[in-house]
Amino acid sequence: MRALRFAGAAVLGMWIPLAAAQHPPVVINEIVYDDSGTDDREFVELYNAGPGPIDISGWMLRASDTVAPPGDNNPDYTIPAGTVLAPGQYYVIGSANVPNVDFVVGSTNLWENSNEAIELVDQGGFVIDTVVYELNKGPVALGPAEGGIWGNFTSIDGSFQSWARYIDGRDTNNNGRDFGLRPMTPGASNLGSGSLVPTYTLADVDLLNVGDPHPGLTSGSFVGAQVIDPTVASAANPNAIPPSPQGGLASVAWDPSGGGNAVVSDDVVTGGGFDLFAYLDTSPLGAPGAESTTYGIMGTTATFYNLPDPSGLLFGDVVTANGNTGIGWLFEKEDSSGLISLKLIDFGDGGDSSPGASTPQDWIVIADLDLSGTASGWHRLSIDYDPATGQVVARFDNQVFNFTTDTGLVGAFYSGYRESLSGV
Repeated sequence: MRALRFAGAAVLGMWIPLAAAQHPPVVINEIVYDDSGTDDREFVELYNAGPGPIDISGWMLRASDTVAPPGDNNPDYTIPAGTVLAPGQYYVIGSANVPNVDFVVGSTNLWENSNEAIELVDQGGFVIDTVVYELNKGPVALGPAEGGIWGNFTSIDGSFQSWARYIDGRDTNNNGRDFGLRPMTPGASNLGSGSLVPTYTLADVDLLNVGDPHPGLTSGSFVGAQVIDPTVASAANPNAIPPSPQGGLASVAWDPSGGGNAVVSDDVVTGGGFDLFAYLDTSPLGAPGAESTTYGIMGTTATFYNLPDPSGLLFGDVVTANGNTGIGWLFEKEDSSGLISLKLIDFGDGGDSSPGASTPQDWIVIADLDLSGTASGWHRLSIDYDPATGQVVARFDNQVFNFTTDTGLVGAFYSGYRESLSGV
């Protein structure tokens, strides 16, 4: 079993003004539609992003998952009379087990766990806001389309994450750009313990102790990042490797029980990128299967970091479910082909990573570096993003890559890992 490892370094950024909301000012701000227990922590949080109070009495949360109209084939919830949201106020609709719940609509299974459209509809039937999730499983019925969220999600008991807007009320009419995997905060700011920062800095792990949680990266799908001595094999670091070039210690962010895991930064970044050392194990897998790691910025990944397939070797022409968005470096290995590759990718607002003929690839692969036959070791990976121009400068050791993406992005730093191996 192998693990992803990285050593902290600075993440650069700059402040940009937030665009005015293009929808009426009440938005679906945060959502949990599935949890790993009995689905008793489900909720939808509304937020008034406007300058004045808004009466939402009689408004409805409409849930749909069929393509043909009217598509309204799931429970709908109507907000009680006398409900007025003050500016900056949250309103939580969900289970009684949810903290700060304002309107209890049931106890379990309030929304479906796959490809669903949740629409906020006013008394006149006008669709105020729409969030569509798990589009990898197929299209759904829509009011005004807002793109949708691609990846799979479950809020793991004990980790307590949600799909939430990076910034309360910020709505660009693109779910894939507006929402990320975040710490669950019903009835409170989506930033949680984090901040909106012009410059994001990963903690210097060499100032910490082995076993400490990595500050600002403790929110993991299953486990948060923790400090390791890479030269010492342990439960968190099954294979001893050389010390990191930064100072010796490193962080690891994986689930020792296997499968996938993702960590996201508490802070939300309004521009910039990252600069870190990553240990890339280029030895053959030695067993059937594959493994993948992403280091990304200005976006998110999803709960399980479902294996991406930008090389088209794992799933052929099958739609893939990985939830990466933003920009990142992706390291992947596949046993049968001997693939060992590092790719620089513009994940955009998410979508299918497959390059198959009937499932055209939504991701844009900027650079594809064949690392087969090279020695395992620490490598410097960086991405710097200018939100004003969309210009991206990325580096792998001494190689520099330039491209342009969308302007005005906000998001998190994230890292995801998944393996599908047998016998190791």
